[in-house]
Amino acid sequence: MCQTEFEKDLVQNANQNTKGLENFYHRWEEDAELVQRCVAFVGKPNLEAAATWLLKHFLESRRDLDESQQRLILSCLNKVESWQGRLHLLQMLNELLIPEDLQESVAKFCKQSTSDDNKFVRAWGYSGIVSLAKQWDCYVPLAIEAITNGENDEAPSARARIRRIRQTIPEHWRTR
Repeated sequence: MCQTEFEKDLVQNANQNTKGLENFYHRWEEDAELVQRCVAFVGKPNLEAAATWLLKHFLESRRDLDESQQRLILSCLNKVESWQGRLHLLQMLNELLIPEDLQESVAKFCKQSTSDDNKFVRAWGYSGIVSLAKQWDCYVPLAIEAITNGENDEAPSARARIRRIRQTIPEHWRTR
């Protein structure tokens, strides 16, 4: 199937509930270009939330993204516009390997997310910073600062996320 068929199908299903998006996913899950097709819609307001949900679902279902697919997803962080798109991408970070040349852009994206108006994006922004620090030690001070700041977030969802994050941080972080 060509891109235009994918786009037409995505347009028809972009505003569907989760079940509708799952049905869409099952129609396209064997497409070798699925990740690339979805990333192409990051930054397109009417389709971005559905496209990033599909990326997240793909990762959760298969967990076998190759390095180039992971890099492609991480490279689109600066294009995302919707809070749903930011949330989906942040929720994926714990499963992605962050290459050295993209760590700064990932850090910037996560830091910006911790001050987002949307409480769920803020909560997952803290988590993204910790995911980055688990892969790159130079971000541990930023992660500790983010955890500390997150504990003062007015949103219960953000504070709950911080409590879950605290359960996963390495012991040596606690002594810093």
